[in-house]
Amino acid sequence: MSSLCQLSAIALALIVLAAGPQQASAAQPMVRPVEKAVAFVAWEVPRTDPVVFDNGNIHTVYTQPIAAPIVRLEGQTRITAITTYHWNNGKGADPGSIALVDAHGRLYGPWASHGSPGQGGVQNAYWTVRPHLTLPAGSYIVIDSDLASWAHNEATGGAGMVHIEGRER
Repeated sequence: MSSLCQLSAIALALIVLAAGPQQASAAQPMVRPVEKAVAFVAWEVPRTDPVVFDNGNIHTVYTQPIAAPIVRLEGQTRITAITTYHWNNGKGADPGSIALVDAHGRLYGPWASHGSPGQGGVQNAYWTVRPHLTLPAGSYIVIDSDLASWAHNEATGGAGMVHIEGRER
């Protein structure tokens, strides 16, 4: 992720966090045309730890989310896996990086991801990082390096789809 990209992502993250949960969740998603309507069926990557956050669902997905997913950790949590979804109209996308930004603007990562196939064998539909990072309780925004291919839909409030695993300590 370039430094300009990082600064833009941090600025967006701080704006969303400052808006608070009421305004952030009230964002109206824009409907984008898709080449092919698809259902996001299930995360197809192996899971080993409890789910900390998951906004994935089975509804039709679009690219270019209009909101950042906000993850709230109730207690100190060791994050073991973060997976974002990149259906990208059935094309997937070359794996990029994933990062987290806390409410103070601290950037965790970015971590280089590895891709795995999604529904219908779409290559690199899932991007996964395994940071093994312990974070204090608080709110975090997930930053993905490729907004153009990151999936979202109305059910996520326009936020990029993400699945996070970890263990509260």
